Amino acid sequence: MKKTTFLIILPLLCAFLFMNMKCKKEPQIDPDGLPKATQTGAMIFACKINGENWISKKSVYSLGGSIENDLIAVHGVNDSNESRGFERLDIQLDKVSSVMLYKLDDPSGRFATYTTSSKCFDVVEGIGRAKSSAGEVYLTRIDRASRIISGTFWCDISTEKCGVIKITDGRFDIRY
Repeated sequence: MKKTTFLIILPLLCAFLFMNMKCKKEPQIDPDGLPKATQTGAMIFACKINGENWISKKSVYSLGGSIENDLIAVHGVNDSNESRGFERLDIQLDKVSSVMLYKLDDPSGRFATYTTSSKCFDVVEGIGRAKSSAGEVYLTRIDRASRIISGTFWCDISTEKCGVIKITDGRFDIRY
């Protein structure tokens, strides 16, 4: 009896395992090579800088965010770009009330900051920094209980020596 049961269960178990191995997971990368925009706390901060993919490292020092009262801040760092060197993008949104579109206009306390060691700035101690001159952030999730901030963004940042840097297709999904 045991041998017969075993001979019946073994092929069923093998068939089940084989069928599950063929399941395809949905790719986590867009066709253009950036991580997909998510709202799960996937620890993503990515965009295109002048058309080139820019993806923050996934480490405690390179990726982060915070919420204090009605102020939201997120940032990403990438220090491996050969042509531009060290880069950091920060987004600060003051007076945030809900999930919605926010304009990046400095007088409101909502802006993006681009920090780099590239030659686009008259650098001080090897680092240059500039604020956005135009842009938008669409917050898609603010979850204080799960400690997740998610959204999409774009902005233009004027530099002293390289003209306007176009930051497009931005997305972040950060546990803070």
